[in-house]
Amino acid sequence: MKRLFLSLALALGIFAIPLPSFATVQSTVDKKIYQGDGYSTSFSFPYNVYLATDLAVYETVVATSNTTQLTLNTNYSITLTAISGVTGAYTATINLAGGSSPAGALAVGTQLTILRSLPLTQLINISDYSATPAATWNQAFDRQTILVQQMQEQLNRAILGPITSTNTSYFPGPSPGTIIGWDSSGNLANLVNPSLTAQWSLSAGNIYYNTGNVGIGTVSPTQTLTVSGGTILGTASGAVGFTNNSVNGFTDLVGGTPKDLRIQGGASGNTILNVNAGNVGIGTPTPATILDVNGAITVRGQATFTGGDVYTNAWADYSASSTIVGWTSISTKWINVSNLGKRVFVSFYITGTSNSTSTSFTLPYTCGSPNQYGNLISYLDNGAQTLGQVYPFMGSGGAILTFVILASSTPWTNSGTKTIQGNFSYQSS
Repeated sequence: MKRLFLSLALALGIFAIPLPSFATVQSTVDKKIYQGDGYSTSFSFPYNVYLATDLAVYETVVATSNTTQLTLNTNYSITLTAISGVTGAYTATINLAGGSSPAGALAVGTQLTILRSLPLTQLINISDYSATPAATWNQAFDRQTILVQQMQEQLNRAILGPITSTNTSYFPGPSPGTIIGWDSSGNLANLVNPSLTAQWSLSAGNIYYNTGNVGIGTVSPTQTLTVSGGTILGTASGAVGFTNNSVNGFTDLVGGTPKDLRIQGGASGNTILNVNAGNVGIGTPTPATILDVNGAITVRGQATFTGGDVYTNAWADYSASSTIVGWTSISTKWINVSNLGKRVFVSFYITGTSNSTSTSFTLPYTCGSPNQYGNLISYLDNGAQTLGQVYPFMGSGGAILTFVILASSTPWTNSGTKTIQGNFSYQSS
């Protein structure tokens, strides 16, 4: 009878070891994360474990999020320290091996994650009518608590719906070229036709396209970036924009208001316009030649023309408009004028009867300077041929250019038949 009573007492725990007066699992934290500083080699895990194999250790490169699970006794070792008053439980210290200088140091820019990973097993076998010590029960309950904490840690990293959601969707299986998302019925599904998203990659905060062309406003881009319609604009601080002008069919290159528009090659590269057929117009929407400038241009330096001619404006007959002085009658009057910029070219031929010792005629371009050098011309005075010079003078108020012919050898008489002819040029104002 006594033996039976003792067995029942032991089974009911009447004479069991008293429970400890403190909690044996004192923290809900299940993992520890350390940032690399380039010199630390040992890292503590101050929470309950039972074996060195109860921990998993991961190293992550922060910039890329690339994570590698380290191997016990190859990449690191573990030192266990018993927890006072908790039978069979330990805290741990992870000691890295190898790595950067000093040996085993966790490098700057890396992260060490220590995670509890107990196997999902029950290790205690309780026999009928056995007297099981309280420490054994505590360890069994502790392990179950730790296993719940492990599952809670994983659940914390899961994607959860709102608490009011009644959706019971599950994640679909893997399907190449698709992404998981909510379909039109509100269920998780492998979404169709998201193949383009697989081409984009993220690196150090930048997004880039892996292969193929990118189209905006078109499903069939033919270039690296093809934009169809619409406008590409930056901020008003001066970014370049492309616009599609539907009125005249132009593609406009627009600078930000009121900033300048600059087209600039690289440090040692060239800037090339219009490499295909067509013309370039400056100040004109209808260029007639390869480069058609409507307005004045400034060249600060030497201009070189290779493999072609330099054309002035078309010759204009100014005979009817010119006022000729020093003649009684004129038989022939031929005065043609052309110009290249401010350089004026004149070709003339005049015959008739004079009544003065000098002669002059007007031209449409005002002389830019009263001290320009004269040009040799040929003239006939009563059948006698000789040479003379023509000098440009400022006209009245500088509005009309007058040329006065002065004989350098044979004087110009004030009577008889005369012929003057020649070509000269001057700088207009």
